[in-house]
Amino acid sequence: MNKKVLVLGASGTVGSAVATALSNKNYEVVVATRSTNRQLAHPSVLLDYQRPETFATALEGMDGLFIVMPNFANALVPAFHQLIDLAKEKKVQHIQFLSAIGADANPEGLHRRIELHIEASGIAYTFLRPNFFMQNFLTFDKPNLDKGVIFLPTGEGKCSYIDVRDIANVAATAFFNAEHSNKAYTLTGPKAISSAEIASIFSAALGKTIKNINPSEEEYVAALEAFGLPAEAIETNKTLYSVYIRNGYVAGIADDVEQVTGQAAVSFEEFAKTAI
Repeated sequence: MNKKVLVLGASGTVGSAVATALSNKNYEVVVATRSTNRQLAHPSVLLDYQRPETFATALEGMDGLFIVMPNFANALVPAFHQLIDLAKEKKVQHIQFLSAIGADANPEGLHRRIELHIEASGIAYTFLRPNFFMQNFLTFDKPNLDKGVIFLPTGEGKCSYIDVRDIANVAATAFFNAEHSNKAYTLTGPKAISSAEIASIFSAALGKTIKNINPSEEEYVAALEAFGLPAEAIETNKTLYSVYIRNGYVAGIADDVEQVTGQAAVSFEEFAKTAI
């Protein structure tokens, strides 16, 4: 009988890619949803982070659990701790957690707090610590790309962006594999690139000029405010781009994608070709 995996966040960029990759490896995929009325590509089960009473039923019969936390989810940490505790009760064999690059450097950070609770559970785990997603340019940043601009306060800083398809391939390869149990993988693309380089790559791939607008921090915040983003989201995005990328904190390159999957990580040039 095929292993059964509950995938959280399956309507999002990474979760949906992971669900597909697991299905392609013949796992039985069930996706968590807060509304059973939604039309989804996989069988679904009700799981609402605000209603912990839905957790036990959702975990029934699951061999694996893939956890993606919602954005800006500090208030939900206790709920996710409860979910992990119930996973142990339900004898889930393997938990994978979509963490973040450098999570281990901050024990009080959102992602590390979840990692530590998983470690303490005794369940076999794999932590996926990706860098910024290439697909952000097709989701959150797509309105600017459609206008022909890259609008990020990154200065000349570089980032080794990762294609979410590589994250999904690592997840599918590592599930229930003793070689990858109780491991944490840093997932990056093969090269660190600047916003100016990204604009050039998109220009070539899309056949039109994409300009790199390097706004000040204040201009970037004003644009996010005009877009209607909540204050917490604005502060987080400002820090990620104007501090982490601008200062080169996320320019490192890891070969974990290739080590796990046997395939080189997708380059930004390859990714951009799919953005047409």
